Amino acid sequence: MAAHRITIHGVTYDISNFDHPGGRVWLKCVAGQDATVHFEAHHLRIGRARARLATLPVVYSHGVSSSEWDWSETGFHATVRRRAAAALLDKSGQPSSSESDVNNIPRETWCRATSSTLAMRVTRVFAIALWMAAFAATCVTRSPWMALACGVMTAVMGGFGHNALHQRGESWDCWLFECAGMSHEEYRTGAHTDHHMRPNLPEDPDAFGMSPVIDWAPPADGSRSVRRMLRCIFSPLVFHIVAAVAVLFTQLSHLGCPSFCRRDFRQNAGLVVPFLELCMLILSGWLWSLHGESLPGGVFKYDVNGSLWLLHSIGLWFLIWAFGSFYFMLVTNVTHNQERNWMASPCDIKDWGAWQLATATDISIPCGLRGVPLCAMMLIFLHEQTLHHLFPCIDHSRLHCLRPMVQRTAEEFGLTLHKPRNYLCGYIGMVAALAGISVSEVRASICRSSKQGAPGAPAGSSTEPA
Repeated sequence: MAAHRITIHGVTYDISNFDHPGGRVWLKCVAGQDATVHFEAHHLRIGRARARLATLPVVYSHGVSSSEWDWSETGFHATVRRRAAAALLDKSGQPSSSESDVNNIPRETWCRATSSTLAMRVTRVFAIALWMAAFAATCVTRSPWMALACGVMTAVMGGFGHNALHQRGESWDCWLFECAGMSHEEYRTGAHTDHHMRPNLPEDPDAFGMSPVIDWAPPADGSRSVRRMLRCIFSPLVFHIVAAVAVLFTQLSHLGCPSFCRRDFRQNAGLVVPFLELCMLILSGWLWSLHGESLPGGVFKYDVNGSLWLLHSIGLWFLIWAFGSFYFMLVTNVTHNQERNWMASPCDIKDWGAWQLATATDISIPCGLRGVPLCAMMLIFLHEQTLHHLFPCIDHSRLHCLRPMVQRTAEEFGLTLHKPRNYLCGYIGMVAALAGISVSEVRASICRSSKQGAPGAPAGSSTEPA
């Protein structure tokens, strides 16, 4: 019975006959749970959503909401949400003067304002062609370099799929997530939703899923403890190994999971593309072996009676998926695991939107190309991670235009939308967080040392950096 109920702001509703406009799949994420955070985070036109919610049968009222976040209409999140809805409509040529205007905009108009831009659609087709060409070149040339290129484009397919799976309904580009070896259905209804609702908190599987082997939070023990020394040495190494095998491990877990035999194949759809690619690589290797010719570059010859061609095919397949997984994991973790993303405390930040600002880091794109999807796709569209977490159901190609508005609103509330970081600096910061090294403490130490050694500075004096 609980599976047919949800609780929002302390009121439990019966959803057994509710036809969700975004698709019933979203109700699977929150069935039987408190869905306050999901409700507030995913509806930019919140007035429209509340009106629909009021039509649902009430099972009982708890009297008070169990949500730990402050959802005040005068708070940062509520304010930036209203402004984002108006800005998106204004950008699409439908200016609105009030929240009532936003709520009364027809559904088709709203979908146009929040879905992919023309540039995004063209880029998506180009990326698919590039991904297929890279795999075809891998089969023809049998080159490890082409396998690496195919791995990069495999991760890019995951970026396009990740963009689509957060939006209403189920468009064809949701299935691009399967091209990256993962199931968009599983990500929609699984732990990925928890990551978006409570990033860098104990309930976030992306942050704590590899504990105690990998710990992102700043170390609480002494600076010279054995545990901290081991973390400094082994955590970065272990993480990079895990990053390379994460997708393959997911695929193996699906193969070994009893649900694989169930009729609902959607949860296991991520197995299809890897299986097809393995078959095609083996076939191309066998065709090469029929000629008994050297590989390009004269590395070695295939023997039709031997197994070298088979081992080489499996090796290329593994290289594609290991490097694709590695690329995907490195980009996604850089955007949430900087030192500053772990310094905030939910005890100090009660506004959900303010928490998203604190726990996400954006990646810079040079030469003024930040709004160009062709450049953003190489960062899996997570260059606007903060805005993606604030507005998860908005297409990534629309987020760039909202950045100035979010920055102004944050300043009004005394908050900070941090400037995007160069990816290399972000990667170094992520490794430092892995190792438990405080970059700010190191900088402060260097600053103190330089000031102590400066001409005219009294011996033994120190000045804390601003």
